[in-house]
Amino acid sequence: MPQQTPSSITITVIIPAYNEELLIARCLESVALQDPSPDEILIVDNASTDHTAEIVTTFIQTHPKLNMKLIYETRRGCPAAREAGWRAASGSVIVHIDADEIMPVGWFRQVRDTLTRFPELGAFGGTVRFENAPPVIWAMQTIFNLVYPRIIKWTRGFPYLLGGMTVCKRELLEKMDGYSRRPDSQLEDFYLSEQAHRLGYKTRYFPSIYGIHSLRRYEQGGLAAFLKWGVAGLDATKYDLETQQHEHNGT
Repeated sequence: MPQQTPSSITITVIIPAYNEELLIARCLESVALQDPSPDEILIVDNASTDHTAEIVTTFIQTHPKLNMKLIYETRRGCPAAREAGWRAASGSVIVHIDADEIMPVGWFRQVRDTLTRFPELGAFGGTVRFENAPPVIWAMQTIFNLVYPRIIKWTRGFPYLLGGMTVCKRELLEKMDGYSRRPDSQLEDFYLSEQAHRLGYKTRYFPSIYGIHSLRRYEQGGLAAFLKWGVAGLDATKYDLETQQHEHNGT
């Protein structure tokens, strides 16, 4: 499979957003502050009923130097939003992040450096950290980041690349026809990981690369709500409709 040189790498960031008026501006600001900036930023409004689209439009107008666009996908659910996003993207590399996530300073430099150092990779991912997490959440997430992706690799033969922390080459998405053939029982991030392995692409999990997620599930429903999201595992059917449309769309 062809390898990209640093000069040929163009990065499109895709951010699904369903009713994200409280968090989307923070996410976009963290992307806008990156140096170097991504080549293209696509926010996919996933049939929001709040002020998400207006907030994004205002942000685009106040950041004219960024190649940022708002697109629309009426089919709710993160798989549909990611599908619409990559199909509209112009970049040779697609970065999936989530609307309730902020990227630390230097994150995109890490991404570019990784693509340059490991040009053989078809896709790679990193870890999730939670902002101002209480001790119990911090401990659970630390254990998860250390153990869970490795267990998947041992049992499935490939690392599980988490949806809000995934970088993949466009050619991979083209060969797997994006998420159009994804079984309803599979989460889209696991599907991407599995298809990359099936098609012979090398993938890798980097614990040192991380994004910072909000704790909205914990704040809204306590530990039980946080665990409900976290233990859904690889079976997408364990997410109820509200979670698929409302929660997972911003994980």
